[in-house]
Amino acid sequence: MLNGSRTSSRTSPGASAKALVWDVQDSEWISDCPVLLDFTGEQVEINHAKFDDLSIAWNT
Repeated sequence: MLNGSRTSSRTSPGASAKALVWDVQDSEWISDCPVLLDFTGEQVEINHAKFDDLSIAWNT
């Protein structure tokens, strides 16, 4: 569940910055590494290791 106070205070849609690990040689995303989204100072980290192992963290 998303934190309501953090998500409701957002005024602009979309992330201001994004980061993920990309394999240049194979031209594909490496899914074992975290994906980082920055919403103008609020950072969200999405990480998963298996199909049912998901972590979403704020400002880590």
